[in-house]
Amino acid sequence: NQTMEQEGIFADYVRARLNLPCPDPSFSAESLLYRLNNTLAKGLSAPRGPIHINCKFREPLAPIDCAEAWQDSYLEGLGAWFNHEKPFNRSIPAQRSLSKELQDELIERIHQSRRGLVLVGRTVDDAQRKEMMELINTLGWPVFADITSGCRNNERIATLVPYYNLLLRSEKFRQWFKPDLILHLGGAFVSKALPAFVQNQEAPYIHLSPEKRHGGLSNRVTIGCSIDLKTLLPALESFNREKSRTADWEVFRKMNEGLTTRLRQYRSKAESLNEIEIAAIIDQELGSENALFLGNSMPVRDMDQFATRAFSRLIHANRGLSGIDGNIATAAGIAWGSGVPVTAVIGDMAALHDLNSLALLQHQETPVILVVINNGGGGIFSFLPIAEYKEPFGRYFATSHSYRFKEGAALFSLDYVEVSTSAEFCDALQKAKNKNKSSVIEVTVCKEINLKFHKNCYEAATLWIDQLVDSLR
Repeated sequence: NQTMEQEGIFADYVRARLNLPCPDPSFSAESLLYRLNNTLAKGLSAPRGPIHINCKFREPLAPIDCAEAWQDSYLEGLGAWFNHEKPFNRSIPAQRSLSKELQDELIERIHQSRRGLVLVGRTVDDAQRKEMMELINTLGWPVFADITSGCRNNERIATLVPYYNLLLRSEKFRQWFKPDLILHLGGAFVSKALPAFVQNQEAPYIHLSPEKRHGGLSNRVTIGCSIDLKTLLPALESFNREKSRTADWEVFRKMNEGLTTRLRQYRSKAESLNEIEIAAIIDQELGSENALFLGNSMPVRDMDQFATRAFSRLIHANRGLSGIDGNIATAAGIAWGSGVPVTAVIGDMAALHDLNSLALLQHQETPVILVVINNGGGGIFSFLPIAEYKEPFGRYFATSHSYRFKEGAALFSLDYVEVSTSAEFCDALQKAKNKNKSSVIEVTVCKEINLKFHKNCYEAATLWIDQLVDSLR
């Protein structure tokens, strides 16, 4: 917006920023290329991220003839660059590797561990993700992988523990499982229970990531290294996986299988479609040909708690400034930037706050399937203690409404379907994928039934976990 200060408008949320002056012959073309190249290099260096280039222009802005044309001599210094395909200048990123002393200490800790645990936080870089998986499969330790890590894949990681959020609800599990080394790869976590669990552990906590953020656990870090994992992998070639494999893995395997069976049985008895079932269907139906965007509120939390395969090529989430802003625009941006069809799962309030971004889907070449979970507004707040106080909860948190998104989809000429059962949702999702065009699927659920189903599911899972842990003693 022209009334706002443009310089530094994105603050520290960009990797680099560059403020360019108004076009003027006194600002050389060589200087322009040099600054652009260095700024771009910072955005492409790990951890990669957006950059902000602020360009100033003088009026008039219309394409009219200028009183004084630019001289060809302005580009004379770029002759050599025009005549070959090499960059004007190259920025070589620093090779981030461990010192021999620190690497030896780290390798020794890993070799000595007999009850190691790997945590995998948010990861956006494919190359980084591949290195993580190679390290994970080398170690053979139990893996708690965040849904936004891209590593929640039970076929590529044999020791994945997808239901760790449910396990951590059990006090008996928390008392039983005491890792002797915690290795954190990647960034932050969706889960609140996981950082709380780590805070209460006495084990050394090692964070290895190209990023410097510790996911809210900076006060627990024993060793924190901002490195490329590929520099560490050669040092683990002699790692004895069988010797280091935790004796608890067989228990984790039983927990995985038992919870999968019981959750499937529990979902089959549901009286109506609920948000746990929606997450399970999304997890089952989407393959590697799709990208997945998860809106805040319940979608990203339910996927983090109940997804086991997460085969989607890309999995993204966007916290936004207020949690629910810009979700549709983000999904459109992912489709545009990646060229991969996107399925976006968001809540009704997030959809209402970004309704005008449906215009982006109207002209999107790469399709976006927008799944709007409509529970009548503010369903996530029903899980909080404030829900017991009816008057303030209803006015300030529940934000109840009776809106439907059919007219919004029609306004932008988007295909639309409303579903309310599991069969209808599966059918609508499959048809939308086959059409290869953007569309809106509105899934209506009952807020009260959904809350009850979640609570009963948590209680049943915790009871079964408690019984299994008791049987180990």
